[in-house]
Amino acid sequence: MNATAPNLPALIGGSGDLDPSTFTALAGLGDFGPALEVGQIPRLGGGGWSYAGANLHFGVREHGMASILNGLAVHGGTLPFGATFLISRTICAHPCAWRH
Repeated sequence: MNATAPNLPALIGGSGDLDPSTFTALAGLGDFGPALEVGQIPRLGGGGWSYAGANLHFGVREHGMASILNGLAVHGGTLPFGATFLISRTICAHPCAWRH
């Protein structure tokens, strides 16, 4: 991911609390979100927090992650990616087609 990211400026994405395991943190490209306030701890990987960041942090929300990434793909202008463990694939399979 990090070898390809400098050549793909539209690349944006992340994982559901799995960056250390899935190696999806894009080094030096920053984290998407509001700027850090005094006392907040920056994440490893560098680049700081801003709305220009390429790393998204979903927490343990694979269904929400898949929905957000699908929305980014449909909207256009970005090349979204997401990572999760294989066991979570059924959660992400059809994020917009869940039935009660």
